Amino acid sequence: MAEQSSRQGGDPAVSAREPEAVKADEEDLDFEYDMAVYEGESFTGEAVEYDRDGKVVALTTYRNGYEHGPQRQWFPDGTLRVEGTSSCGVGAVGLWREWGPKGNLVGEREFNEMGFIVALREWDDEENLVKDEIHPGSVEEARTWPSGRG
Repeated sequence: MAEQSSRQGGDPAVSAREPEAVKADEEDLDFEYDMAVYEGESFTGEAVEYDRDGKVVALTTYRNGYEHGPQRQWFPDGTLRVEGTSSCGVGAVGLWREWGPKGNLVGEREFNEMGFIVALREWDDEENLVKDEIHPGSVEEARTWPSGRG
């Protein structure tokens, strides 16, 4: 079930064009050609994914049907697993971080405004930096996150 969220301030011209943001269960969304649809309309708001026990395991923010804004994933025990920001039509942008099940930082990837990876850092389970790379950015590397560890 969706909840209306209140808007405060902002540009009235922008508010008039954008649909009201809602909060919905991920299972209530349909996907048409990679676009999230809720109740027949492109979805704007936060989609929450729950595990079998009802615990939140993912929060995905959408604008006009596409991922846009903060994204988070948690392990079943509530420990943060992945955190970053997506941009509509681009994908991952800015700094994305990934933690292991014990809460230790295992990776950071930095993406430019076009969604290409520009920096990659990884740590082992003893928190030793094992990879520290600078990249010019490529589509192939941008598609490898999160690493799936843990």
